[in-house]
Amino acid sequence: MPFLPGALGMVLARLFGFGALGCLYGGRLMNLLVYTLLCYAALRSAKKCRPAFLAVMLLPMSLYMGASLSYDAALLACYYLMLALLTCPEWDSRTAAVYTAACVFANGTKPYINLLWVVLPLVVVRRGEWKARLNRAWYTVGTLAGALLLTQIVEQYGTLLRHNYGTIARQGGSTVNGGAQLLFVLKNPLRYIAVLLGTLYENDGFLGQLGLFGWKDMPVAFLNLTGPMVLLAAALLCAPKTNALGRRRNGWLSVFAAVYAVGAMTAMYITYTPVGMVRIVGLQTRYFLPVWLLLAVGVAALIRRALKPALTAERGEALALPLCGWYAFAGAVLLFQHYFIGPVYVIYQ
Repeated sequence: MPFLPGALGMVLARLFGFGALGCLYGGRLMNLLVYTLLCYAALRSAKKCRPAFLAVMLLPMSLYMGASLSYDAALLACYYLMLALLTCPEWDSRTAAVYTAACVFANGTKPYINLLWVVLPLVVVRRGEWKARLNRAWYTVGTLAGALLLTQIVEQYGTLLRHNYGTIARQGGSTVNGGAQLLFVLKNPLRYIAVLLGTLYENDGFLGQLGLFGWKDMPVAFLNLTGPMVLLAAALLCAPKTNALGRRRNGWLSVFAAVYAVGAMTAMYITYTPVGMVRIVGLQTRYFLPVWLLLAVGVAALIRRALKPALTAERGEALALPLCGWYAFAGAVLLFQHYFIGPVYVIYQ
């Protein structure tokens, strides 16, 4: 299920007679098509802060994942779509159904941590803003049931598919023990807080790694340096008063961003890191892309209160397209150069 779009692209490539390389690019192109369509739906659905959505969607990191064979292509786009729907002033049955579909897919793709998205409409959307046929409680229960059902289907299918394969070990091997690690965290909460803060410090808060492609194999220094500045510029373009989400929504979304970030880090610590290790293993910048989107929205609220800019929402959106579009183009050129030619300092050696 998580790899369905890429698999469909590979099938189409085979039907047209392409070999292994053609299948590889067929899968990547289909993933990119799905990513593009879902991002388009998110931009159409977003009623506020569109420059921030556009900036995160067009970050070189987002485009890199969107055009990969990873399930993150559709997953990241589902995150952006769900956050866009949460900017709608009212929720009808169609809005609720689209959010449910995206949320269920996200849980089937990356289980358990994404259950946080199930309860988000319950706390963000006011009762008076809810116009769907089902009330919010029944809607939340239905979304939760669908998410858990798809999670179990995917897990059972994966178990059957890997029946004749050997054990797929974690990077840390036998030193990874989820139960023992969880017990360690509960017994040493202050030590674990130090591990969280130390991991963020070592990785520049993951905000300084937006030019890191793959896991840790290929950093592009220019994109690492300019990525946060582009997000800040997008936040400035979201500062017009008409783009305000409201104190209540901003507050709940900020809480969600913090809980989601800590939850993702804790999940990797428990399931992927040797017991008692001083840093969290396996964290990647792409996990935090929806958090950076919410960060840009939150910064826009602070700028709005502090500076009271005269920029209109329409003018901000008009400026966002060339800013984010040219940054995406520069990232694509640099990515191509680093992969197929080499960094500048290698060329001139």
